[in-house]
Amino acid sequence: MLVSVMTYREITGDSETASAEVERVLAEAQGLLEDELERPLEQGTFTELLLLTPDPVTGVAMCFPRVTPVLSVQGGLRHQHGVIYGAPPTTIPSVDLSATPPPAAEVTYTAGFDPAQTDPTAEDYLPRYIERDIAWAAWQLLQPSQAVASQMPAGATAVRVGDVAVNFAEPQRPGEAGISWSRQTLRWKRRHP
Repeated sequence: MLVSVMTYREITGDSETASAEVERVLAEAQGLLEDELERPLEQGTFTELLLLTPDPVTGVAMCFPRVTPVLSVQGGLRHQHGVIYGAPPTTIPSVDLSATPPPAAEVTYTAGFDPAQTDPTAEDYLPRYIERDIAWAAWQLLQPSQAVASQMPAGATAVRVGDVAVNFAEPQRPGEAGISWSRQTLRWKRRHP
């Protein structure tokens, strides 16, 4: 879990909710954010089949992992700013990076945020705005009567107010639709194939 109960209490001022309940909603809030961003946040080792594309400057094969920040890559591959360079194709023996379908490489790497990291200059330090968003989302899950989402009917697939309408792909759970994430946090949304 990325946000501790103590950090939750510091951010929200909620000192009354039982720790076990706070831990439960923190895990749920983190899961909701990971779903929204389409990527795991917590540090781990991941193996993925990644499409290769040529670097526009050097022509070296590069791929975009699902989880960032990337901390290390097996096989001595180079990585920088969430991009892994030099992975050899494993699906198509051709080294032609413009082939259709494009070649892919199976890459194992370590990435994500470390909740124990205290150095704000470290690559795996959890940004404070993500920490705050998770804490406030957990608070909203604990306070459904105060959340905007409490006005959303359970099971709603569409809501119309005047000439403004919102449609949902799936029926909404009570409380879930009212959780919003900061623009800074949403910048972590997966953008690469």
